[in-house]
Amino acid sequence: GHGVTWFLVSILASFIKVNGKEFRKKILTEDWHSRLHSAHPERWRNRAGEMPTPFSVITAEEVRIGLWQYQGSSEMQQKMLEYLVANEATANRHRIWPPHCIKGTWGQLIYEPLMASCLQWGVRNNTSPLHFRKGGAEIPEHYGAFYAEVKDSTDISTMENWDLLNELEELDEIVIAGLARDICVARTAEQLIELSEVGVSEFRVAEKLVFLSDCTAAVDEANGESFFFRMRELGARVCTSQELFA
Repeated sequence: GHGVTWFLVSILASFIKVNGKEFRKKILTEDWHSRLHSAHPERWRNRAGEMPTPFSVITAEEVRIGLWQYQGSSEMQQKMLEYLVANEATANRHRIWPPHCIKGTWGQLIYEPLMASCLQWGVRNNTSPLHFRKGGAEIPEHYGAFYAEVKDSTDISTMENWDLLNELEELDEIVIAGLARDICVARTAEQLIELSEVGVSEFRVAEKLVFLSDCTAAVDEANGESFFFRMRELGARVCTSQELFA
């Protein structure tokens, strides 16, 4: 919720103010969703005309038998079904989320305390933070910063973001914070390890990663801790913002 986000952002903003000089780059990834994104309730109706509840799951089989209908043209309905099938083939499920990060609204903006800290860092270092948007396509989920959960070759926004990867690969250490630890943060780290330079082992890439535990939060705490465990196993570091430069 907003309370948790504000709390985490205030910690991260203070950390950047104090320790900004330690960083060469600031990279902000931003969700950029349509209100009618397929993961928002408004895109779906059941046989009674009701929308799904947030955090529920819609499966390809439920769509096939008519329990849920995607709101759109017959062509878009077929495309949605094909997406669900492809998504489930990778052991993913299509989860419904509360509408969030809607294009053109305040909810899509970087929280003001964090943005202010990043801009101040930019002025002091005669540079600007970098921004990368994700999730602009209406059907696929786009949890990780590098590509959508199911890529669409006709929509470049769903494909691999090599520009972001190039910005990161030259760095010796990558400090990661944000929401949600078990979803977007996790998928971003997993995709980074996967896409990194051919010939570099996943352990070598993971060893660059540092996760600020007090500047992230999970939707499911057990999944969040499981993610941190996997990253530690690969050589990543998990610490609080106070511990990083102690």
